[in-house]
Amino acid sequence: MNELSQPAPRIVLTALRQDDAGLLHAWRGDRAVRDGALGYPFPTSIEAAHAWIRSFEPVATPRDLCFAVRQDGDAPLIGYSQLRGIDWIARCAEIGVVIGDSTRRGTGHGRAILQATVDYAFEMLALRRLWLRVAADNAAAIGLYTSFGFQAEGNLRRHAFRNGRLVDVLIFGLECATP
Repeated sequence: MNELSQPAPRIVLTALRQDDAGLLHAWRGDRAVRDGALGYPFPTSIEAAHAWIRSFEPVATPRDLCFAVRQDGDAPLIGYSQLRGIDWIARCAEIGVVIGDSTRRGTGHGRAILQATVDYAFEMLALRRLWLRVAADNAAAIGLYTSFGFQAEGNLRRHAFRNGRLVDVLIFGLECATP
């Protein structure tokens, strides 16, 4: 049975909590997580994880939102998703999904997280367009995004440093079905 034919895992999007900082800090040190998210390849402190969580505290007109992804509201983090650089005039944002719990990768969680975040962006925030960046050598993520309906829009040649070499970064976009 492939991922597409399995029932979608149950996940919920919640706010990040300060007690999530330990997991986020550990994931930051996990090369697979960091490289998959095109993260910065340098060490960070637990204090930096706490500050990052605080940076998403509610403001009147947010430009960046981050959602904790959990099995239920009180469960530990599975991953997180983001809407970054929200342009409230053009109604678009960059979307990002990170699965930090390696046992959840390849189990449909990525699709469930992407679906929940896209639904929130289009239905709750009335955004009309989402875009994302992905390393050209991240076949699993590219497969997920294209199967979801994201279309390739560009290529930033030799743009990211991963695993000791420069790789292309692809740009994908998705428009809301209802304008």
